[in-house]
Amino acid sequence: MELILTGVIALIILLILLFLSVPIGFCFGVVGFGGLWWTLSFSSALATLKTVAYYQVSNYTWAVFPLFILMGEVATEGQLTADAYNAARKWVGHVRGGLAFATTVAGTLFAAVCGSQMAASVTMTKVAWPEMKKYEYDPALSLGSILCAGSISTLIPPSIPFVVYGMLVNESVGKLFIGGVIPGIIMATLIVVTVLIWIAINPEVAPKSPAETWKERFKVLPGVWTVLALILLIMGGLWGGVFTANEAAGIGAAGAMVISLIKGRLTWRGSIRMLIASCAMSANIFFLLITVQIFNQLLAVTNVTMTLANWVAGLHLSGMMVLILILVVYAILGIPLEPGPLLLLTLPIFVPLLERMGIDKVWFGILSTMTSNLAGLSPPVGMPLFLVHGIVKDDGIGLKTVFKGAWVFCLPILAALIICLIWPQLTLWLPSTMFGK
Repeated sequence: MELILTGVIALIILLILLFLSVPIGFCFGVVGFGGLWWTLSFSSALATLKTVAYYQVSNYTWAVFPLFILMGEVATEGQLTADAYNAARKWVGHVRGGLAFATTVAGTLFAAVCGSQMAASVTMTKVAWPEMKKYEYDPALSLGSILCAGSISTLIPPSIPFVVYGMLVNESVGKLFIGGVIPGIIMATLIVVTVLIWIAINPEVAPKSPAETWKERFKVLPGVWTVLALILLIMGGLWGGVFTANEAAGIGAAGAMVISLIKGRLTWRGSIRMLIASCAMSANIFFLLITVQIFNQLLAVTNVTMTLANWVAGLHLSGMMVLILILVVYAILGIPLEPGPLLLLTLPIFVPLLERMGIDKVWFGILSTMTSNLAGLSPPVGMPLFLVHGIVKDDGIGLKTVFKGAWVFCLPILAALIICLIWPQLTLWLPSTMFGK
């Protein structure tokens, strides 16, 4: 009981620090190391730190992170997102609400070469906001549709949270990638429906913009087909078992670089900036991996995870009830935490429980990611909201406007989550057809 109490106290201290906005890696590292020192000894805590740090950095499977991050940076530097948005704008921009639809389409395409909620939100704000402001779209509608791009980005492959989840629970990352496709499409569709409803209620929020000629519309298509080809290559290779997630990351990064070079978008200065950004983000992720695993070692030593699993099993709840309770926890913890760190914190606690209840791990991985995204988008503390506000505040846009747009577009994300919860096969069918793992 003394060990279990130590683990529970460590969890409480960790959550207090997180809600106080103390840096995430620092929280995990200090609480985990301090807990091991208290429970075992200083030499044991130091030995755990050395072992965990070496294993996390030298593990080949984690190479997927810097490669997919590099792919997203190349896509941003090469303006591939701008090409996708420009094409969508010219084809549907003249329709009332067309720029919001174009934002959803471009955000979905960018999600297929990014995988980061924060990066997608920032990039789509820089690309779409100036156009929507130019044609006098309602700011709440504009920013709400932009913020949704971040939520889609963690479902459409490559998804960084899916990589974290797959590695921690020993599940096929390829299956998670493929399983996120249909939920991502459902979410994008519901976002478009939300825009249509908003416009039907108040047409003035989305004025019509001038229609482009058919010549101009077809002229922009070559800027998109290369990105689509790259996406189909990655998705098709994973689905067909031609290459692994690591190989897909390498091919994606190389492909995005080739496309950007062919288009003449990569300069020496831009390439250096892109590599520095990729290294900085990768280093941040690896530091987080190390510190979280130290904390997880503390949970294992104090036997908190198995005690919780045994206690919940003793309540004789159904698997669905347990799943819903876990998702409620994700909705609460997802307020101060991004999807990646949230999964790193909770999976060691919940996985033994999931396995005991017979809940499919691919299904849960997608549901938990959707729930944490919903929490991150919910005002008043969602990090993407403040990132987007930081970009548009010079245009006189207040946080209240950003919050309004976010609240409205939480509804389609919640609806997509409920749909995937009620009908698991929407998530599990595509992975079941894969030729490889």
